[in-house]
Amino acid sequence: MFLTPKQLFLMTLLASITSAQASIILRTDAQDSPPKYYINETSGLMNGIGIDTILAIEALDPDIDIVGYEHFTPFARLFNELAIGQIDVFFGLIRSPNRLKQYVYIEPPIYYVSNILISRADDPANVATIAQLRAMEDGIIGMPMGMAQVRELNILGLNVDKSSKTVAQTIRKMLHGRVRFVYGSEIELLTMIKQLGVMNQIKIQPLQGDLSGRYVGFSPKVPKQVIDRIRKRMEQLESNGTLQSIYRHHVWGESTPLSDQE
Repeated sequence: MFLTPKQLFLMTLLASITSAQASIILRTDAQDSPPKYYINETSGLMNGIGIDTILAIEALDPDIDIVGYEHFTPFARLFNELAIGQIDVFFGLIRSPNRLKQYVYIEPPIYYVSNILISRADDPANVATIAQLRAMEDGIIGMPMGMAQVRELNILGLNVDKSSKTVAQTIRKMLHGRVRFVYGSEIELLTMIKQLGVMNQIKIQPLQGDLSGRYVGFSPKVPKQVIDRIRKRMEQLESNGTLQSIYRHHVWGESTPLSDQE
């Protein structure tokens, strides 16, 4: 059977339309919060646990294209964009009762992490309980605006300064004496402290924070079938050990991340 040029053209056009319809493009953002997201000093590209999770999903499902993580977006703006559908998905979202009303979460989490309380190394405080922290008149806790832990600490009756936009700004504010403590994810705080080169100026308080997951969260405007497709890929990444390998690389320096292979 021979096809005319017109028939060949129509078949090619149909194939391209079908391919375009099959692809899924999801918009996301990056958050200045290493090791979840950070700029690689050598390549100048965005790296981190969130980026490698995105790349691993795309490797499993080439019809999924997740875009928009080239630059950092302030925390509060990022979460608002996700709620109203200006972005579709974010990789590394804390789950809280308030956020469950705004976003659609999927299991499994990308990773789990404990929260810690830090102070300046010369601070005489030895905080082991929330009650001790609440009793301090000058026990102001710095946290970046938009973080889920802010609401958690407010509910506990603690004094929270949420005027900073990033983790780095919050740590610097503490070192300059403008807040007494900083509370947040252990790996994110310690990674940033190392990047700033101020480890000898920091003390970790004995207070034991909660263990919490960092999840893939979607705008409620994303179709259920797309969310289910990403959920399936995340389940595969958990079962084949990829999520653990990504975490261990960015936290402990093990294995080779996908973002460094480009």
